[in-house]
Amino acid sequence: MTAQTLVKGTPVQAINGTPAQALIAQLEQFSHGETALLRTHMLSVMLPAWLSAAMGWQGAFEIEVGPSDSTTTVRWTPEEAWLPKDSAPRDLPLLSWPKAHLALLKIPTFDVDEDPLTFGRAIEEAFATIHTRHATGLVIDVRGNTGGQSDAGAAVIRQFLTRPVVQVSRARERLNEDNNEQGSLGQPGQMREFDLGEEGIEPVVPEKRFGGPVVVLIDELTYSAGILFATTMQDHRLAILAGRPTGGFANQTGNMMPSRLPNTGFTGFIATREFVRPNGDLRQQPVTPDIQLEDEPTAEQLAGMVQEAGQRLMQTDQAE
Repeated sequence: MTAQTLVKGTPVQAINGTPAQALIAQLEQFSHGETALLRTHMLSVMLPAWLSAAMGWQGAFEIEVGPSDSTTTVRWTPEEAWLPKDSAPRDLPLLSWPKAHLALLKIPTFDVDEDPLTFGRAIEEAFATIHTRHATGLVIDVRGNTGGQSDAGAAVIRQFLTRPVVQVSRARERLNEDNNEQGSLGQPGQMREFDLGEEGIEPVVPEKRFGGPVVVLIDELTYSAGILFATTMQDHRLAILAGRPTGGFANQTGNMMPSRLPNTGFTGFIATREFVRPNGDLRQQPVTPDIQLEDEPTAEQLAGMVQEAGQRLMQTDQAE
């Protein structure tokens, strides 16, 4: 087969003859997320598994790509690997400067399990630059960040701490044969409660701590570990939140793993853990920003929000 190059963002019109929109509508009912938008977006995380489980598609795929009036068909088989033309790291944190002393750190994902060291180095380098350039304010953008590992969020949170903090006030886990440590934690089906009071995120050394005001941007696609990050920053008064309410609830689930139902043999990829935000609020509701923001903020708006963050956080500290 002749090699073909697909530009990032090329639209997919159909897979195996099924129009993409019809396929998304069919698969969305099996995906995870509290809203239809989240469920549609999260399909991309496990699309091959959904195509296999729900559609029975394995082996060769006929993929129609390009504009609707001039599509090209790409045939893919498991023996043929997709080869990236650009070897640059993907989805790593990106630091920019809307104003001379205002830093903007975009974190596209916390899903860094394949290479956590590279993510950790990127965070360390970003904050080293933030200190070197004497930033007086910081905006962290986790809009569209659908989560990953809570440890990745912790690598950012520790940059602002003066004492250890936890990302959740309570955690429960539904045990099964894979996570009950051969019965030492309990029997499959039982709920196990975690005591997180002694476990916390450790601060960086004082000279590396960022002490300026911080704003975290969130939206309806900030999810999972992204929500844990946002609620930790808000509840521990490390930052104020700006943007739109999250699609997912403030209290999140995690540790998705195969769970086999004993009677039917059906295996589902099911979250086994439930987390309650640091302030202990049990209400089933989205994360609400302190500042509502609909449109893309300008540099002046970002600077104004950072200034407001400084005032609000100072008032909170004085009230305590």
